[in-house]
Amino acid sequence: MEDEVGDLFFVLVNIARYLSVDADQLYADHRKFRRRFGWLEEQLLKQGRSLEAASLDEMEALWQQAKTREVAKSERDCARTEQIIIRKCESIDEFKACVSLQKEVWNFDDATWFPCVCSS
Repeated sequence: MEDEVGDLFFVLVNIARYLSVDADQLYADHRKFRRRFGWLEEQLLKQGRSLEAASLDEMEALWQQAKTREVAKSERDCARTEQIIIRKCESIDEFKACVSLQKEVWNFDDATWFPCVCSS
């Protein structure tokens, strides 16, 4: 059965393509799923529990909490964006400093900024 999960993902991607869902949107949705599921796992670990030990009802409740937290964070971030001033960077050093600051403020890691970069 575990070998078939990849086939299920393949079918889901093809359904999305059939519905004309943009590839960038699929990527964004995948990141959103990873964030929410990661938060769900963290909450279980804080309780000293494993994913396998949680019931579907418990996981659903945590999933809904993760969604609610993201909506609340998104609303706070939107309020913050009204205060952002956009200007042109005058040098590469200034650009690098801006990227560094944004990564710190928005809690991005390099994999979020450059998802296609792979180490081998």
